[in-house]
Amino acid sequence: MGGHVESGETYEDALKRETEEELNIDTDKADVRLLGHLTPQKDGVSAYMNVYEIKMDEASDYNKSDFVEYFWLTPKALFDRIANGEKTKGDLPKLVKIFYGE
Repeated sequence: MGGHVESGETYEDALKRETEEELNIDTDKADVRLLGHLTPQKDGVSAYMNVYEIKMDEASDYNKSDFVEYFWLTPKALFDRIANGEKTKGDLPKLVKIFYGE
């Protein structure tokens, strides 16, 4: 899940808004932690971003108009799918490598 920080928002405000819109998760009631802040110059990503991890024991009731399906994947399984031609958002492989390794 991802989104852009709107004018006047903090990264945390945007996280809360996007998480509620896309995943129907209230971040005040979820196990959320900041993994890190990335920049295009330092990390080669497409934008300035904070990356968060949300831990849950069950799948959220995600917004069906935003997503067709979802998968729980290990980093290795994600990279295997990409190697086999699966399309992904451009920064996703970079984020997984930075925070979880290959």
